[in-house]
Amino acid sequence: MHLLPSNKAFFDDFDQHTALIVAAAETLTAMVQPGAGALPEQAQRIKSMEESADAIVHRVAIELRKTFITPLDRDDTHDLMSRLDDVLDFIEAAAYRLALYKLTMPERHLSAMVEKVSRAAVVTREAVANLREKSKHDHALELCVEINELENEADAELRGALADLFADGHDAITIIKWKEVYEALEDATDRCEDVANSIENMLLES
Repeated sequence: MHLLPSNKAFFDDFDQHTALIVAAAETLTAMVQPGAGALPEQAQRIKSMEESADAIVHRVAIELRKTFITPLDRDDTHDLMSRLDDVLDFIEAAAYRLALYKLTMPERHLSAMVEKVSRAAVVTREAVANLREKSKHDHALELCVEINELENEADAELRGALADLFADGHDAITIIKWKEVYEALEDATDRCEDVANSIENMLLES
């Protein structure tokens, strides 16, 4: 029995951050649909979400210094929050490039990769939410496996996208633009996998 209560607010911070990740992924999905609205405005909405998430990360860092007992290991808490922030950074990077480069959409590889990002974002949110209760930790680990599978699928989609990109006779500038977008999306799923690895390490050591 602890003499002092642990600060459960960190779980709320996780939930707020992962909600922003999912919202950003949903906005990104809207950007690649036929007849999508003005891309710069949608990209700016994602940028605003990324800035709100940064504020959560900074708040958590401050609270970790002030809180005597934390529900999860202090270093694990900081590591997990940093990895979550990386996910949103790459979603924002992909959105920025879509708005900047004015690429022709829809495009099948782009749609497929954005779908992987969106699904990984949702599963990541659920996995993190399951950290609140020890009875749900096994389910969190199962969700981590699903995140890893989604990352593998996104990696395979990237390889196919790049192969088609170089085979279709595009000019060098177009290839560079598409390659940057595809890689930012795959990086977003990589960062979700980093979150999954962080959760697995945290729970397997506890």
